Amino acid sequence: IEVWFALPGNELAVHARCRVAWWRPAEVAARTRTTTGIGVEFVEMSARDAARVRQHLLAYLERQPRHRRFLRHPEEAEEEA
Repeated sequence: IEVWFALPGNELAVHARCRVAWWRPAEVAARTRTTTGIGVEFVEMSARDAARVRQHLLAYLERQPRHRRFLRHPEEAEEEA
């Protein structure tokens, strides 16, 4: 899928091609006491947009340290690529 979204405090839209990584319908969410929705994986975006998203996420994780369990150190991610 293709998505366009704005980052908080920024008027320029981020454009990315994504794949649906998971989908949870309402009946499953009710049974498992989770939320409905989808999760997407970014598969293609410009280097500029990727840098903007990365910067936004790093700033967010600085403010919300309990969410850091999902953060890989940027150098580790580059080594895997």
